[in-house]
Amino acid sequence: MRSVAASFLALAGNAAGQIVSAIIAGRMLSSAALSVIGVSLPVYYAYGALGAMAGIGATAVCSRLIGEREFMKARQAHTLSYVILILFAIGLTVPILMFTDPIVQFLGASPDIFEETRAYVRAISMGGIFIMMIYPSYNLLRLDGRNLAAAVSFIIMAALNILLDLVFLIGLKSGVSGIAVATVLSSGVAGMFGNILLLRKSENLRAVRPQAGSLRLIRNILWAGSPGAMEYACFLFCALFINNMLVAQFGSHAISVYKVVDSVNSFALVVIWSFSGALVAFAGVFLAEKDTVSVKQLLALAFKRGGPAVLAVTVFCIVFADRIAALFGIPDAATAEAVRIFAFSLPLSLLLNIIIYIHIANHRAALANTLLASKLFVWIAILAYPLSDAFGLAGVWHSFWMSEAITLLIVFLASLILRHRDKNIAPLFLFDVSAERRGSYKAFIVRPTSESISKCAADIVDFAEANALSLGEAMRISLALEELLVVIAENCKPEYVNVRILIHDGAIILSLRNTGAKFNPVEYAQNVGGDKKMDVMGVNMVLKLAVSVDYRSTFGVNNNTIVLEKGMSA
Repeated sequence: MRSVAASFLALAGNAAGQIVSAIIAGRMLSSAALSVIGVSLPVYYAYGALGAMAGIGATAVCSRLIGEREFMKARQAHTLSYVILILFAIGLTVPILMFTDPIVQFLGASPDIFEETRAYVRAISMGGIFIMMIYPSYNLLRLDGRNLAAAVSFIIMAALNILLDLVFLIGLKSGVSGIAVATVLSSGVAGMFGNILLLRKSENLRAVRPQAGSLRLIRNILWAGSPGAMEYACFLFCALFINNMLVAQFGSHAISVYKVVDSVNSFALVVIWSFSGALVAFAGVFLAEKDTVSVKQLLALAFKRGGPAVLAVTVFCIVFADRIAALFGIPDAATAEAVRIFAFSLPLSLLLNIIIYIHIANHRAALANTLLASKLFVWIAILAYPLSDAFGLAGVWHSFWMSEAITLLIVFLASLILRHRDKNIAPLFLFDVSAERRGSYKAFIVRPTSESISKCAADIVDFAEANALSLGEAMRISLALEELLVVIAENCKPEYVNVRILIHDGAIILSLRNTGAKFNPVEYAQNVGGDKKMDVMGVNMVLKLAVSVDYRSTFGVNNNTIVLEKGMSA
């Protein structure tokens, strides 16, 4: 939940900056200014797509490598994300500056807003690298366990964005292009703040010199990040499609209505992405460790907390649609109706986003990309024209919730077919649960009490004996685990400890994961002296037989992994 809270603060800061900018444009300038911002959205989304590809891709690859204990490769992947960012910025900015006029015409700008849109697009493109920079810093700070720093970077961006909007509009009389300059400058400051923190203080994600295998890592980052890019690319194509359709059928005023809907969507995505996006880093590590029980716990928590939150946003938008429309300076019935209809898509969006982000964490990028394209563009493009012919402007907004519903139905039917072929995949989410079902896997949630610790130790003995471990092996593991849990409880004061034992390919893998104070219980057991040495005798006995021992603090969580060979001798 700490990661979710940090995600919420960060995304709320980002959305607040964009939404307030739209409100300022609508109320201090005109609805035409909102139309300029709406027409230019595809350019902003283009930079967002490439930034998300570098940021989400690096996070997914690094989290997987950390789960596989490939820490140097994780650092290389982090470093290469900056190389990718620079190449993307050059490759996109130069063509936009060279061909601004035909691009603005392609975006659907009508003659009355052409020049303002041209200035806005050029301002966004010249600062495009700053827009892209925020994505790697935000995602990698969360991966490194510094959720508060990630949130602070976005809050800085929002506050600075609003302040600069007022400076450029009131002080410098810059018009709507001043809002574009404020956007890129605030993004740049926030991005540099986050990246400096990563480069100076990260334990797991230090900058290193690229080595052999860099091209493969770059390919992996781009592929793993392609769902993030796909999401923004779909926003881009959807905005292009909707803008041109609205101008052709309903006039340029309809674009300002679409910008209000987009702002509502930005606000709702704060909640949706807080619960779905927070899954990626954690689930990537858990799936690499074959810890599907922890993945299921994450999913249960996401639905338990995220469902009511998104439902509350949906009800709020439906009940207060008139006031939302008036807030943007467009107090008409068409805008309020658009907000109400669009709100019905939000609960469906939460469910689909959680499914998609689990596929991203499980390296099923092609499947995630297909679902994103389906829900964010394909079905909207198919449905919007016939629905607008039948229901007028309202039909366009109906296409959004119908697109989510159709995609969800396709997911459900595909899951039934795949589960019929292979019973060892989880429904809807399709990750492998065979290790869990074979009985070679056991996970516990242990409270920091003597009763809970003793029960876990006894259950480990039963599990070990059921999986053909000798009584001596079972007793040594049980004693060591009990001692580790006691010192973790005393020194970390966690709410609970996740314990997992996996017997796989002749190895016994014991993992402990807990929040609380940063603390390495293995190091403590090896170095403690005096009478306390007797309290960790079982730990040191097992450590002498261990194939490998690893401690890492990732995502603000203590992770301990001890690997033993099955059939170990005393």
